[in-house]
Formats: sequence, structure tokens, C-alpha cells
Amino acid sequence: MSKIDDLVNKLEQEAGKAPKGVLYHAVKIVADEQRKNADNFLSSSSITANDSLNKDRNTFINKFGFHNKFLKTFIVNSVSFQFVSKEIYEYFLLVAYFIVSSDFDLKAEPKQDTEKTTTEPQEQPAFKNLTLALILNGKETKDIAQAETPLDLEQVKDLLDKASYFLCTSQQEMSEIQTKLTLDNREIDHDSEQQQVFVPIQFKQDKPLKTFATKLELTHYIRHGSSEFKIETMQCLAQITGLTKRGFIRT
Repeated sequence: MSKIDDLVNKLEQEAGKAPKGVLYHAVKIVADEQRKNADNFLSSSSITANDSLNKDRNTFINKFGFHNKFLKTFIVNSVSFQFVSKEIYEYFLLVAYFIVSSDFDLKAEPKQDTEKTTTEPQEQPAFKNLTLALILNGKETKDIAQAETPLDLEQVKDLLDKASYFLCTSQQEMSEIQTKLTLDNREIDHDSEQQQVFVPIQFKQDKPLKTFATKLELTHYIRHGSSEFKIETMQCLAQITGLTKRGFIRT
């Protein structure tokens, strides 16, 4: 029997015949495998051992950003037929591995140290100044027409979803990259679907900067510890050739 079969059987046993708390048990199982403590994460995320499959589905969509019809149909059909296949449990374990590997407020189990009795003061997180650069068409910038517009997290996520290219890096590095882009001073046409616009969004983040291959990874990153989203001056992009060489990800 393979390792995944062992984990599926364990999850199936933990969730019971009328499955409850499948996501809860999947995260616990994977966290135990990696010697991490998931209790704080599960509690703060309101993920419990009594959650229905429908509640787990809503958690996937609302907390982790899984926006796809396959996910909704997959779980809803299982509820409708009162049957949960092994593929469902494998899917939950896959998501659990993603959660645990992404360190969503999970901490490694502390080692016992009987000699150390004093509590060391915790350092305050050092916020980093980052820039999220998006390439949007003119029409998609209509609601953010004013430069230096403050944005909330949902607006940033919506813009990221629409972007054809994205890149998240330090403000200093983005300034250097920007000098190598083919930008011009044309007026932005907020009704155009052909005009390409460079949209730099500055924000602060207390977590280490990573390299992001997908929008989903970046969405999870900015959802935790980010603040003060503000658009700098937007500019038209004369050509998009060479963006990937500058580090941009095409979507």
C-alpha cells in the first residue's frame, strides 16, 4: 500500500462514515507528518472537526481563493449523492499539503529545553516596502483612474485576477526594472481593451519576499501581513515584448 493510500485511509477513518471535518482532519494529518502544529491556524480560520463538506468548500473559495467550477461541482455532487470517493479525500490531502507547505500561520513543534526557563522578548516584524506591478488594459483601470489611489485587499485581488502579467518585488528593484520597460506618456484610455497599462501598487509586508509562479500563490502571500496598498503613477506600455525577461509572469 502506498503512502497516499495510508493517508487516505487515515483521513477516511478520522472523518467518519458521514464525513465531518474533512479539511480539519486533513490539515492535522499532514501537519503531523511534517511535525508542525496546526492548532492555531485551524482555530483562527474557524476550521473545525464538525464542518460539513459544504462549509469546507466555502473555506476553499473564501479563504484560499479556489475559484473554479470544478471544485464547486466536485464537492456539491458528493453531498447530493451522500457519497465521498477516495478521490475527494485525495483532493483534501492535496489542499492540506498546500496549506501546510505554505506556512499559513503554522509553526514547527518547539523542541523541549528543560534548562531554558526565561522567555526571550519577541522582535517586532520588520515591514518591507514592496511593489506589485500589474499589466492591465485601459478599460480595467477605469475604477483606479486617480494616481496614488489607496486600495483595499479585495480591490488588489480583483486587479491581480484581471492582469495579463504580474511581478512582485522590492520597490528598489522595481524602480530599476521600470527604467528598462518601454513606457510612454500617452493619456490612458479607460475605455480601451487594446491599450496596455503598467500599474505599480506599493504596499508593506512583514513576511519574507518570495518568488511567485502563480496568482494563487501571490494572493495567499498578500492576504497575510500586507497593508497600505497604494497605486503609484500608471503609464501606458508601448510594447509588452520582453516582460518575461524582466521577471514578469504571463497569465
